[in-house]
Amino acid sequence: MEIYETTDADFEKLKEFMELVDSEFFPPLSSRPGGINGRISGNLARHHLIAEIEGRVAGVIGYRKNWNGTGEAYVSFIAVHPEYRRKRIACSLDTALMQKLSVDGISYLPDPGR
Repeated sequence: MEIYETTDADFEKLKEFMELVDSEFFPPLSSRPGGINGRISGNLARHHLIAEIEGRVAGVIGYRKNWNGTGEAYVSFIAVHPEYRRKRIACSLDTALMQKLSVDGISYLPDPGR
């Protein structure tokens, strides 16, 4: 499994994945302001990590940096492809994000409502 930061080149791949898991969110991502395209294009290059297995997107974690000007970040989206569930992919994505944020000097905030 490879985990990497998204770039503009990943737009279609990320869109296809979010469309796959759309109905598992409430409300669905597609029915929220901006829809799936807006969610991706607003922060694609800096705010998603993709877990890929044999060229397929197995999972995605999205996050927001500098939450409310605090220098902290929180997870805004996490999902795993139905075929790859129960393989600790979400855990691997979370760990990769914590490591990335640590290198960037940003605190990880698991619950923005605290």
